[in-house]
Amino acid sequence: MTTGPRGERFDYAERLSEIIGRYDQNSIVGRAMSRAQPSIQAAIDRTNRRLAAA
Repeated sequence: MTTGPRGERFDYAERLSEIIGRYDQNSIVGRAMSRAQPSIQAAIDRTNRRLAAA
């Protein structure tokens, strides 16, 4: 969730915005991504902490 469809780097907020831009906010993808936002952000944060500690 920190890499775009062409391999570009995004922070999660940018990536979520990019996805919502391609899919309507009310589409199944838009709704799913919005609902999953807290869980996805938590996973990204955990991964970044682990990478920093390595």
